[in-house]
Amino acid sequence: MGVKLYMKNTIYRKILSVTFIIGAVLGVMILQLVLLRLMGFALKMVFGISWDEFVNGNTVFKTLFYIIYSVAGIGLFGSIFHIINKYSFLKPLNDKKSSFFERTISVKGLIVLGIALQALSYGVLNIIYSFARDTEVFKNYNELMKNIDGSTTWIIFFYTALLGPVLEEIIFRGLCIDFGRYGFSTVTSLIISAVCFGIFHGNIIQCCYAIPLGLVLGYVKICSGRLRYSIILHITINMSAIIIIPVLAALISQIASGIVLYGIMLVVGILLTAMWFLGGKEKNPPEEQDWQI
Repeated sequence: MGVKLYMKNTIYRKILSVTFIIGAVLGVMILQLVLLRLMGFALKMVFGISWDEFVNGNTVFKTLFYIIYSVAGIGLFGSIFHIINKYSFLKPLNDKKSSFFERTISVKGLIVLGIALQALSYGVLNIIYSFARDTEVFKNYNELMKNIDGSTTWIIFFYTALLGPVLEEIIFRGLCIDFGRYGFSTVTSLIISAVCFGIFHGNIIQCCYAIPLGLVLGYVKICSGRLRYSIILHITINMSAIIIIPVLAALISQIASGIVLYGIMLVVGILLTAMWFLGGKEKNPPEEQDWQI
């Protein structure tokens, strides 16, 4: 029988819940800073140069750092997630989920949804960019994207499409939602995890689209009761941004360009996303449990 951290006083539960969530988010940020310091120290000792000097001339190494950080984070926080749920340390404030979270989740459906969400994001972002490209916010965002694109293709693909999504799902849809449900309702926990996910990205543009994506990812995790499904969706979203959406946009650009192209992508994304949400309103098998991967 599992050990359960249970309190009837909801105020204490809320305080602990928020503390756990902040701890998880700060924990992954601290891990990144610690590894950054360690690798910077190693560079200084071995090559006699600073981290900034090395990274500015070698974006591949910077990406390798993120791969090491992701692997370490997956190992550390994945273990915490597994231990907490294996021994049932946290009992949700309310074990029952509303009918809103009852639906069938399939891998095929998630792949379609992932492509749809990326098409929707592509359309919205580029339409806004067409009118606001000279703003400081978009200039900073473009600089960030250039730094990412400067890395070797296979390396950035490995991090962006695989390791990054797995780590982020463990933190935000695994720990944050489960910690949130200890002191809050399921819906409130979903919103908190999505907001944390947006803020974690560190810039306004990414925050604006990460929050709604975080809501969908959290919805999938809660509906299915399995973290693996939100991981699959997240990987599909990121892979679509690298492979599928650029190819689709290139094909559509043969008949339309500019705002029209972005509008078509937006409409396609909205229609496919709406179809996914309107279909499959069936409850998942009862043996599915919230804490399982």
